Amino acid sequence: MEKAKILIVEDEAIIAMEIESQLQSLGYKVTSIVDTSEKAIEKAEKDKPDLILMDIRIKGEMDGIDTAESIRSQFSIPVIFSTAYLDQERIERAKITMPFGYVLKPMQERDLKVTLEMALYVAKVEGKRKRTEETLRFERNRAQQYLNVAGVLLIALDQNGIITTVNPKGCEILGYEEEEIIGHNWFDDFLPNEGIQNVKKVFKQIIAGEIEPVEYYENPIARRDGSQCFIAWHNSILRDNKGRIIGLFSSGEDITKRKETEKELEKASVMIHSISDAVITTDVEGNITFWNKGAEKIYGYQESEVIGKSINFLYIEKDIRILNSLINELVEGRKIPSVEVTCIDNENNDVYILLSLTTIKDDEGNIIELVGFTKDISDRKRVEKKLKKAHEELEQKVVERTMALQHEIDERKQIEYDLLESRKEAEFANNAKSEFLSNISHEFRTPMHQILSYSKFGVDKIDKVTKEKLLHYFEKIGTIGKSLLSLLNDLLNLSKLESGKFDYDIQSVDLKKIIGKISNEFQSLIDDKGLSLKLTESDVPTEIICDEYKIGQVIRNFLSNAVKFTPKGKEITISYEFSAFANGQRKTETETIKAICVKVSDQGIGIPVEEIEDVFDKFIQSSKTKTNAGGTGLGLAICKEITKAHNGKIWAENNPEGGATFSFMLPYEQETAPK
Repeated sequence: MEKAKILIVEDEAIIAMEIESQLQSLGYKVTSIVDTSEKAIEKAEKDKPDLILMDIRIKGEMDGIDTAESIRSQFSIPVIFSTAYLDQERIERAKITMPFGYVLKPMQERDLKVTLEMALYVAKVEGKRKRTEETLRFERNRAQQYLNVAGVLLIALDQNGIITTVNPKGCEILGYEEEEIIGHNWFDDFLPNEGIQNVKKVFKQIIAGEIEPVEYYENPIARRDGSQCFIAWHNSILRDNKGRIIGLFSSGEDITKRKETEKELEKASVMIHSISDAVITTDVEGNITFWNKGAEKIYGYQESEVIGKSINFLYIEKDIRILNSLINELVEGRKIPSVEVTCIDNENNDVYILLSLTTIKDDEGNIIELVGFTKDISDRKRVEKKLKKAHEELEQKVVERTMALQHEIDERKQIEYDLLESRKEAEFANNAKSEFLSNISHEFRTPMHQILSYSKFGVDKIDKVTKEKLLHYFEKIGTIGKSLLSLLNDLLNLSKLESGKFDYDIQSVDLKKIIGKISNEFQSLIDDKGLSLKLTESDVPTEIICDEYKIGQVIRNFLSNAVKFTPKGKEITISYEFSAFANGQRKTETETIKAICVKVSDQGIGIPVEEIEDVFDKFIQSSKTKTNAGGTGLGLAICKEITKAHNGKIWAENNPEGGATFSFMLPYEQETAPK
């Protein structure tokens, strides 16, 4: 079903856009949005919308009410007024334009739809009513025309040839008023002198009942201005109630122009036969009625071979449809351009012609014949085919060369892109190296500075302090040295993990037992800090294939961080649950991989949202924890590499109630040994 077309007239752009959105959501088509009376009238004429939604207060010389009146009088397009308020004066003015409804701003979609549907329905009914009235008016006028005998001369004569009745058309043809004709003798006053006695004689014989009037005959009559016109007569005898002849009733058609046309056609026929182009005429059914010498030359058929035949035998099938379509347009009164079509001559050869069509009409404007003017363009078409072929070959060569050039350009762009990407990678690697050296330098410099400081204290004060104090210095140096050794070990482990040179001991282990064992290791530290550890029980399978030590290292790191950042009196929770990798991450798009997910949740200070994605990078510590918390910033980076090597996934998230949860997910089975 075709959408109703609506023109929006609104000078507030935002409101106009809202109205457009509402109309489109309701299934209507917005033809245009305008903001002035002038544009509204212009678009109403151009777009021919089914309905106009008109703001009463708009820009321009006229307001919405005056604009609606102008559109209604010119185009009869229904209008609905929209406004934020209506005063009585505007209501009275608006009534004059006969609007189809009102909507108040802001528009409610339901009210707008009801108003639009009612307006469109009323407009449809009104349109049907007007068409019905027009049809009735047409029929009434046609009936009146029939009463006037469809424009032919009507005349009644008594027994003496005196005119008793004449219709308006008769008055028009003769050039007299009705009162100047009634009572006059038809033969003496309105017929030429030539042949008048013979006509009178025939009339008297008809009145006497000696002969019947002929069905049809032609003769000239004299007009007031002295000219003559030819009339084709049909006569009927008038009788009284007893059947006695009392006169004659005749209807006459003015055939003067036809007579003149016949003479002109006779002259034109001589001229048409002398031209080289084909001139062919057919009746309205398409049967050939005229065929000139040019047609004989182009098609090879003599006139006697084609007269009365359908014109279709000359054309190929597809062009017959084109010809019929053109004839239909011509009959409907449209102008049609000349067209190129293909015909077939008497030797079954293709003949290319340029065809122009026109019509011959009678005095009432009815088409009585179709005329076709055809020019043989076969030679030109053959040249055009050769040119077209040459052009297509040239275009193909251009396309091939263009494709070759484009291929070269694409290759060059790819090389440039690869060079740029290589440069970016080199710059990134250089920046990463610089950042790594800066971080590692800082991580080494601080403990080394502490070792040197405590060593210097011991040397400078060896004779001045007690053994206990010296022991304190040595213990500090040992502690810092162990921390530095741990950093070196972490660096070595991370380097091996990233390079894939780390060895893994893959076997079937019970993840639940690993968690229990590590929890026992941390129990004394947890008790010292006044924390509680909760192990959530679950009935999911905990037997997996992994490196027990490496996965234990991940759990230790998670638990160590939880203990480190959880305040006294708070709780740490370790849980595990059944999970699966998302579709397409491994194997095919439709399969999933069974996995187990381990979560360590604390009630600490959490992680800033903007740092969640970075906590697993090297030397990265949360801005909330990197002071006074210890750690090298490598632990989570090592956990990430271990999980990755096990084809797993690792992530961190903040808890709604506070604190953070660190999680990792591992498949139950390993397709290949971790690298």
